[in-house]
Amino acid sequence: MGRGGFRGDRELLFVAVLTVWLGGFWCCSGAWWHRWCLAWLVLPALLLNFRQVRAVVREERWLWLAAGLLVWQVLSRSWSAEPVVPMGWWLDAMLVFGLLCGVFVLARGTAGPAWVFPSLAVLAALVALLSLTVFYSHPERNLADDRLRNVLIYEHGLNAVLTGLLCAFGGLIAAWMAARGGPEDDAKVWRFGWLVVLMLALLGLLASQSRGPMLMFGVGFVVLAAVERHRIVPVAVVSALTAVAYSGLLSWASAGKEAAMDLIQRGSTGRLDMWAWFFERMSGWDGVFGKGMATSPIVPEAEFGWLIRHPHSVYVTQFYLTGFVGTALLLVLLGWGGQAALKLAQAGESLWLALLGGAAVALAFDGAHVFSLFSVGRLEILLLAVPAAMAVGRSAMGDQRGRR
Repeated sequence: MGRGGFRGDRELLFVAVLTVWLGGFWCCSGAWWHRWCLAWLVLPALLLNFRQVRAVVREERWLWLAAGLLVWQVLSRSWSAEPVVPMGWWLDAMLVFGLLCGVFVLARGTAGPAWVFPSLAVLAALVALLSLTVFYSHPERNLADDRLRNVLIYEHGLNAVLTGLLCAFGGLIAAWMAARGGPEDDAKVWRFGWLVVLMLALLGLLASQSRGPMLMFGVGFVVLAAVERHRIVPVAVVSALTAVAYSGLLSWASAGKEAAMDLIQRGSTGRLDMWAWFFERMSGWDGVFGKGMATSPIVPEAEFGWLIRHPHSVYVTQFYLTGFVGTALLLVLLGWGGQAALKLAQAGESLWLALLGGAAVALAFDGAHVFSLFSVGRLEILLLAVPAAMAVGRSAMGDQRGRR
């Protein structure tokens, strides 16, 4: 393998294209365009590396299980109840499976941790900086009353939670990179740069005022602290100072106490009643097979006073639509990824456990479909499926090297 973990021009092309596509979660305003780019840019680049794809499909049993879940989700559409969502089907399953194969190909080299994910952290920081500048420069918006939106995607009022999740994802990568430092000759310079990236991502996270993303970063940070120990101290200091600075800005705006109270007083925002509404509509064999992946999970505005577009939990969504079978497959896939990530963390590569653990907890209270490109939130596959696949792929490669 050559320098930087690339085997040749074809793999270099694939790494570049996949980085651009993953970056689309921060920059691509239309879900249709994002899926189009996966089908017509990423998959052709992946086919140029067909030998590696064939190897991962043959050797990685996690992919076989993922294929089983994807097939089950497609089959469940045949018994979906009205009204039916006419999106996805086999195209969705094939695109997701192709993406997962690409992640495994990436995991077999060093390009993932060395190039792709650090690039996503830098992008998260730049988008956070741009959004903070543009969003709050509007004369009718202020830091205390308006929760930050990613202006490249959610300029027209959607969605502070997703903006916070993107910032939390980038912030955890930056925290890990800062803890690890860089080349010995320039370790201090690299660490300083990553601490700046972390600070910007955290400002975006805090300005979103979203509890789920804060929970994701908090859980991930605890994982990093448990593994990195003394190396995490500069990261902890910068994180604390950033939070203090943000609190100071809110206080300067004479709204710090009000913003904090609003964050606390939101309670469950009706989630318990919402989840009960979905469970009450499951009967008979629904608990085993689910309502069907194409069943619309929308709750009319008349029920709760506001239109609910999804169950606000990846686990409730999976159970409601695909039953015990689909939920068990999902949990096994994530648990397998978590076990592999724990093994990597014990060997010093703690990033995947931080990302996966943080997202797995946070998305218990938000999100929709994990293994689908047609999710309302669109981020679930990035936050859960991609880190799980990376962890399993990198752990398997470590096992192979150890046997040699």
